[in-house]
Amino acid sequence: MRNALYAGSFDPLTNGHMWVIINTIQLFGKVTIAIAKNPKKNYAFTRKERYGMIMDSLESYNLLKNVEVLDMPNVFLVDFCKTCKCDILIRGVRNSTDFEYEKTMNDVNFKLSDGDVTTVMLCPPPTVAHISSSFVKGIVGLEDWQKHVMQLVPPGSYNRILKKYEESEK
Repeated sequence: MRNALYAGSFDPLTNGHMWVIINTIQLFGKVTIAIAKNPKKNYAFTRKERYGMIMDSLESYNLLKNVEVLDMPNVFLVDFCKTCKCDILIRGVRNSTDFEYEKTMNDVNFKLSDGDVTTVMLCPPPTVAHISSSFVKGIVGLEDWQKHVMQLVPPGSYNRILKKYEESEK
């Protein structure tokens, strides 16, 4: 069986991420989720909070037995794949802009891994393809934001977003 790795910042984990995770499990039986750090991003949630968000969400979907969640060190993604004994790299592709970026990354990763890591791109359906972590963070705090965010993220993420917002308002 081939082993799949899905890396991202998950700041926060969205229903789009969950769609990718669920479909990766259907294709490969299990998935390793790598919580990555992008030095170009400003994070709303700490790595520990993102880990908890992912674990809470996986539990609400009864997926804990099919997923391993790891904190990814500051290394090349293909090197982390090899460390985790994963030969499949999963990427979610929402639109043509994502595709162009991921196609370039696929070419680089193929070269860096000497062809040992294969990228599989999953295209989510329109019901979740429009969701991004940045969009979710952008509407938090607006009037009636809770009812909208609740539709965009799994319960584990929603509860942690709500808690963080309430703490920031004190």
